Amino acid sequence: MWYNKNIINKDNMQNIPTILDDISNINSTNEKKRIIEETKSNDLKYIFKQAYDPFINYGTVKIDTSDIKYNENGKIDKEWLNKLDYLLYCLENRVVTGNLAKKTVKDFIKNYPKKWGELVIKILKKDLRIRAVKKIIN
Repeated sequence: MWYNKNIINKDNMQNIPTILDDISNINSTNEKKRIIEETKSNDLKYIFKQAYDPFINYGTVKIDTSDIKYNENGKIDKEWLNKLDYLLYCLENRVVTGNLAKKTVKDFIKNYPKKWGELVIKILKKDLRIRAVKKIIN
């Protein structure tokens, strides 16, 4: 095993950043496929869709996060995913744009641990940095 199999729990979205890190750290395409298959969940599927669907465009990707003080005690649960979904909806549908969009994203991610804030930025950049082609994810 090339990854920490103990973290896998299909019903626990807490592991999503760790799963993505594990996929990123593996060179084998077959091993990446296997991890994705073993860890697939609706939450992970949602993250992949938001990051890699070419028909979704959030508009703003250049956000300076160097000054953000993340809340490492921020709660990550289904409510977080609902809030993320609303944020992405607002960006995609241009409810917020420009500097207001950047501020809205920064205000969102500062309430959560850094690894989750980085995940949001990766989604906005349309690249989860897992070194996997879209065919594997699909």
